[in-house]
Amino acid sequence: MAIIISWILFGVAAAIAASNKGRDGFRWFFLGVLFGPFGLLFALLLKPLAEPAPAGARTNAGRKCPFCAETIKAEAKLCRFCGRDLPPNPAIATAAASDAAESAAIKTKVNKWERRWRRMLGH
Repeated sequence: MAIIISWILFGVAAAIAASNKGRDGFRWFFLGVLFGPFGLLFALLLKPLAEPAPAGARTNAGRKCPFCAETIKAEAKLCRFCGRDLPPNPAIATAAASDAAESAAIKTKVNKWERRWRRMLGH
């Protein structure tokens, strides 16, 4: 009986240690019960997860309209508050240009390998 109680306590301790590091305590309870002291050791050696965003925070970053100073989407071309046309966002333009360059490089590599295969197969 003492062994069962000690394994349950290992499960509780593993759950507490894991939930303090941002992990799911319910799952770690069962891992602690299943593996005993090793489950507790694993829970103690876990690295903490990144802090979750607050409930009211928006995940996609926006930018401020230069005319009315309201926060709008980064991809917006027209301010939804004042209705004025916005200058292009340099971060979006840079990302689009790098994506285009990367896809062109991949296409060049694919074409190069396709030509080699065609030469080998006699087409």
